[in-house]
Amino acid sequence: MANYRDLNTDFKTISGTQKLKVVKDNEAIKSSLNNIIRTNSFDRPFQPNIGSNLRSLLFEPMTSVTRNRIISNIEATIQALEPRAQDYEVNVEELPEQNEYRIEIKFYVQDQLEPIEFETFLSRVR
Repeated sequence: MANYRDLNTDFKTISGTQKLKVVKDNEAIKSSLNNIIRTNSFDRPFQPNIGSNLRSLLFEPMTSVTRNRIISNIEATIQALEPRAQDYEVNVEELPEQNEYRIEIKFYVQDQLEPIEFETFLSRVR
């Protein structure tokens, strides 16, 4: 299995030191997926192509068309920006009472037999 390491996006330090905590392996990939799903294009300076542009879809009516557009955006974003996630399946569930979407991504990592599951929620918050 390949070893993946990323910085913890909370920027917490290891107690007693000033070193940042590191997330490893599957958690690093999940963290990356969370970041790219929540990022819009042009959010990162000098990197306009990073992001999924889901924010604009959150205020559309909760229909199957919107759900399919969210799935398409997420799949295109994963394909372009996260090569470590392979053979992925994206499911989106509308939760109109909470004004949010539940996003579940199942994916495989090279040299692993079991799928990895990642779940997050996107809310209509201004």
